[in-house]
Amino acid sequence: MWRQLHFDEGEVRCLADEQARSRRQSELSSLVEHEHDVVGLEDSKLSLVEQLTGGNNDQRTVIAVLGMGGLGKTTLVGCVYNSLQVKKRFECAAWISVSRDTEQIDFLRSAAAQFFKEDESDTDEDRAMDLSRLARKIKKLERKIKNYLQQRRYVLVLDNVGDTKYAKIIGAAFPDNDRGSCIVITMRLKSVASALAHHTHNLECLKPRDALTLLCKKAFLK
Repeated sequence: MWRQLHFDEGEVRCLADEQARSRRQSELSSLVEHEHDVVGLEDSKLSLVEQLTGGNNDQRTVIAVLGMGGLGKTTLVGCVYNSLQVKKRFECAAWISVSRDTEQIDFLRSAAAQFFKEDESDTDEDRAMDLSRLARKIKKLERKIKNYLQQRRYVLVLDNVGDTKYAKIIGAAFPDNDRGSCIVITMRLKSVASALAHHTHNLECLKPRDALTLLCKKAFLK
């Protein structure tokens, strides 16, 4: 149940406001279509693919891709996510872009929609739920996702994480099922990486030659 990262409307819900959703979908569509134009990230891509697919470690691994804004974290992880090696390795996958405004219920709905194509879109009744009903709904979704993934090797990407609250969400819904599953998280803050990840992949600024190559490709892009 693998979904290619084309991010057209209705395929994957970005969990921010409408403007952020459209912007993120456009960025992700672009990085997939122009993967051959990636500059200065080739070694990082190979390293990250190897981390996801190499070795015989059956434990679930959480990898942080850490770096300041604009370094290409989303581009890098998007290319890795769509690589043939990763698609062959994992049975199912989900990509969730988050923001400071992302609600836990929305996060889980997006995961359910991608992992097992369940329509968990909200309704007027859902929006009117009191806190106790909302908590029950969240627990139900956590159980469904966890039960579904328990016997599957999965990969989950969380893009643009800026809060350690996701440690609890990951623990509740995404099992360490001894099948070699992997969670990849892009972020800017080292403190968040330390709290969430087993391994950290640091992105550095482009070398001058690579920066010039990228500038030329962008400037003369047809």
